[in-house]
Amino acid sequence: MKLEEYTLKVVYRDDWQVFEANLEEFFALIATGDTELEARIELQRLFDERLIYHSATGKPLPIPGEAPELMFSSTALVDANAALARDFFQKILQLDYDQVFLNDATTLEEFGEISALRNRVFSLYGVDIGLEAERPLWQILQLIRASSK
Repeated sequence: MKLEEYTLKVVYRDDWQVFEANLEEFFALIATGDTELEARIELQRLFDERLIYHSATGKPLPIPGEAPELMFSSTALVDANAALARDFFQKILQLDYDQVFLNDATTLEEFGEISALRNRVFSLYGVDIGLEAERPLWQILQLIRASSK
């Protein structure tokens, strides 16, 4: 497939003062640039990356002219630790767990500087979660749960 087979939309975003280009058939395939040409060039680069991803994973490409399938990440692993997550969010992040959108790919670094959060977790739960910023939040919750047994 070629980019030209899909529905291209280019708009100028006054709020960001950039041109935004996307393909309507692809979920979250959006590029920006200072000029329309820059946005289109970046979109081509992102499109090429998406083609490689689809090829590597065996996922079919969207069909030109059809609306994209909405995709949401699972929350099953976070939900399995919901009671601990509520306590964690209140004590560590000073947030209401039930008011935060997250999924199984959410990481702790999305909520602040990882070393400060690590220190807070150690202070309150006695668990060293390390400095691995990409570790999903559900894994941190499991570490805390395992240490309390």
